[in-house]
Amino acid sequence: MAVKWSFQILRVFGIPIKVHATFLLLLAVVALAGRGEPATTVGVSGLLLVCLVFLCVVLHELGHSLVARRYGIRIRDIVLLPIGGVARMESMPEKPLQEIAIAVAGPMVSATLAFLFFGAIVASLGAGVFLQRSVVGAPILFHLFLINLMLLLFNLIPAFPLDGGRVLRGLLALKTNWVQGTRIAVKVGQAFALLFFLAGIAFQVWVLPLIALFVYIGGKGEQRAILQRWALRSTPAREAMLTSVQTVAPRDSLGAVAARSVQGAQHDFPVVEGGRIVGMLTHPLLVGALHQLGPESPVSAVMSRQFVTADESDSLESLYRRMIESGQTAVLIVRDGHVVGLVDLQQIGKYHLLHAARPAA
Repeated sequence: MAVKWSFQILRVFGIPIKVHATFLLLLAVVALAGRGEPATTVGVSGLLLVCLVFLCVVLHELGHSLVARRYGIRIRDIVLLPIGGVARMESMPEKPLQEIAIAVAGPMVSATLAFLFFGAIVASLGAGVFLQRSVVGAPILFHLFLINLMLLLFNLIPAFPLDGGRVLRGLLALKTNWVQGTRIAVKVGQAFALLFFLAGIAFQVWVLPLIALFVYIGGKGEQRAILQRWALRSTPAREAMLTSVQTVAPRDSLGAVAARSVQGAQHDFPVVEGGRIVGMLTHPLLVGALHQLGPESPVSAVMSRQFVTADESDSLESLYRRMIESGQTAVLIVRDGHVVGLVDLQQIGKYHLLHAARPAA
């Protein structure tokens, strides 16, 4: 999901919380809830309500994120959108039951909040408040109860990629596999997207077509991603690695290495001394050092002494995950202590393109 128009506002448990510019549409939704009523109902209390809704959505997404962390999944950030939030994860769960647990965590938070607000209303205002004909002018606690209840019920709809759709995919994957489960869940989600769109037009609830668009685009994007991940998971490094790997020595000049990079397909170079791997000179390091230190500077001045190695039988998915976790752009394929291949992000990108061009099985 593109987050070009998002900006970070805080960090919770080390997770960046970002607000998408279109989240401001939520203000319009809250305002529409009070149409036909005095404008004062939307004033200061309306602004406070929006802030509290914002907090409830953050807590909902933190529910997903903290459970995902328990399974070793890194959380890139949480992005708040007009129709809710998205916890963006670096990788998908390894097992269907983990997917189900992560998906259920968010609605469980919303259910807990709804229960707490319900209890607070009954304790402070009495149960009679629930018999009101109109919610306009009702206490903020009442609105927060309704909003969390709606978050709970909406997210339980099996419209992938909503939480309910992720639970559906997890259940399907238990019986089939990730790819087949995702394909079925996406089709179900698209059916719901069509219903949302038609209902929005028929009843002039204009947020429903927006939800339909999110469900449709989000589902298709996730399907592409799972197909790519599945292909990487089933492909060993030996099928995509560069085999004619050039190495450099710590004393080699940056200018000489740059010339090799321009003339060949290799952009990241293992640094070898005395038959032993001592470092890695990645393309970003090379380019930055050429500008700062000049072409006569030795490789040893800028090379990274941290590098990632793997076996040629390791999957491309595991290599990609190691790159993300380590911040490296390439993995050295080693056999008996010697470099026999190299896989970088560019090679994985090429494999994606070639795999996508193949006819679907």
